[in-house]
Amino acid sequence: MARIILHIGAGKCGSSALQTHLTRNPVLTHRDGSRWSYAVFDDRLALSAGPGLRADPVRGYLSCASLANLRPHGPAELARLARDLEAGGPVILSNEALLCMPDLARDFLEALGLPVTIVAYVRPQVDYVNSAWWQWGAWVCGGDALDRDRWIAKRIRQAQYCDFLVRWQSIGVVDRIVVRPLPGDVVTDFLDTLGFERPEGMVTHRANPSLPGPVLRLLQACPELRAAHGPEIDFLLPALLPPRAAGPAPWVIDRQLAQAIIDRSRPGNDRLLSLMTPDCAGTLREDPRWWDAASFRDRKVEPFHAPLTPEAALPLACDLLTALLALRQRASKL
Repeated sequence: MARIILHIGAGKCGSSALQTHLTRNPVLTHRDGSRWSYAVFDDRLALSAGPGLRADPVRGYLSCASLANLRPHGPAELARLARDLEAGGPVILSNEALLCMPDLARDFLEALGLPVTIVAYVRPQVDYVNSAWWQWGAWVCGGDALDRDRWIAKRIRQAQYCDFLVRWQSIGVVDRIVVRPLPGDVVTDFLDTLGFERPEGMVTHRANPSLPGPVLRLLQACPELRAAHGPEIDFLLPALLPPRAAGPAPWVIDRQLAQAIIDRSRPGNDRLLSLMTPDCAGTLREDPRWWDAASFRDRKVEPFHAPLTPEAALPLACDLLTALLALRQRASKL
């Protein structure tokens, strides 16, 4: 029977970097000598795996379709997918949004009837909410404070990792759950933890990082450039802007909100320790960002919405025009 490793996120925890590596290296060798394939299925449950994968031209990687977006599938279609998975040998599947969907996953996985190992990476909830704001919230809330507060409350609920992982544990076909704090290099950590050999000459890269502050403020001022759920520009601009333009996204979580997030998350984080290996639990226990709002006191807090400042506008305009000129020069050589 096929073995499945299912990476379920969490969101903003290095999923794009991991999926980029797996898309580029879709066949992995385990330390026991077995060969595993990275596989994806689309909204129609059509499966692609191994060397035949072709990366998305915009994002540069592939992931499985979200279970929330799948049309209803009958037993015959699920049986076909199960046969395809078995025929392909052990496989790795990934979708960062699945962490919050254990109930949808239960029906789906139990219908497949194949044993599954679950892998999840988690990060401190305060960090997560700030990063998620610039991935999603800034573009769906506009400047409405009530919408923003509702969005933040929802994101805090979605970052109660233990609540979801306990429900994943209860899925009958799940035989193991691996939960790890987000490391500096998620790709290497994933390979080493799951027992896969590192590809010769392996180089890992960040994928889908937050855009620098001036770019984000420009996009806030021109919302037509950045669709809430179609952020192609997030993948385009980092490849065009010079390295000196890189920088962190604005920090928008003030001390009061950070404290509220930590207080809401503390009971679940205490329980989360029991789902981890002792070394991972120790790492999480000793990281003050999970437990103490004072650990964020050195962050310069900016408004959720703010105009692009004049002193940032000129360097950004220069960088964007330089990128445009470079594109023109490259196109002329084609």
